[in-house]
Amino acid sequence: TADGVPASDAKVIVLAVGWNGGSTIEASARTDGAGIYGMPLVRAYAGPDSIGWLLVGASKPGYFSDFKWWLDFPKDADLDLQLDRLTHIHAGETIRGLIGESMCAGLGYGGWYGRRAPCARYALTAPMSGTLEVTVSAPVFEFDIDIVKPDGLFAAYDASNRSPVRLRAPVGAGLTYEIRVAAIGSGREFEVSTAIR
Repeated sequence: TADGVPASDAKVIVLAVGWNGGSTIEASARTDGAGIYGMPLVRAYAGPDSIGWLLVGASKPGYFSDFKWWLDFPKDADLDLQLDRLTHIHAGETIRGLIGESMCAGLGYGGWYGRRAPCARYALTAPMSGTLEVTVSAPVFEFDIDIVKPDGLFAAYDASNRSPVRLRAPVGAGLTYEIRVAAIGSGREFEVSTAIR
């Protein structure tokens, strides 16, 4: 975790990510009491597309998920991930955001070349089941936006250069979802609003 405590029983997944952002789980594991994980059987580029990249992610309740690209497969197999405590917002809120100190990797973020982009992250616990609607707008729109499900998989992703962008994802009552806005250009200020319908 960010405060140096081993993240025991965290879920770690390896995703094969294709050209259009689709992904397939290639392997998964849980960390032990020392925060260590291992996955001996991982295949490269085994997703539905003819080419793909491997994205490794870790998730645990109460923490933001962390993702890193596994670029030099099968080398460089020691990937460290860090889980930061959640920062909560509420459904129906509109927040003016500023890209901060966090770094994120996701399904796009400017290209599948190991880039981690400066980002802002919010956690929303759904008060009821339905469809989460996230709207992001900015004067200069150079952002990738995604929604991460409680299991560490992606529920929605958008990399368009228009403003506003609206993402929708099904949500379950009492479950916590992450909203991540990553800067892929010079844009830093944005507004995000949420609703559950």
